[in-house]
Amino acid sequence: MPVVPKTLLNPEARKRRDEVWKESVRGQEVAAERNQGPPRRLTAEELQLLRWILEHGGEGAQAFLPQLDGMLAVR
Repeated sequence: MPVVPKTLLNPEARKRRDEVWKESVRGQEVAAERNQGPPRRLTAEELQLLRWILEHGGEGAQAFLPQLDGMLAVR
């Protein structure tokens, strides 16, 4: 099956799409979830996974390893 490229929305259509999303039940749930709980330290498992990803990632990924120490997770 051929891949059909996406058609870009004009600014007015994009604005209306965003307004409809914000008014939808799911859009309101997503917005509410953003404000739940403060940032937290990563768990040992999360740190281990991210470290592995960066150590085995593409070129330049290891440059981000020092940032793991201060990384926080947010909902």
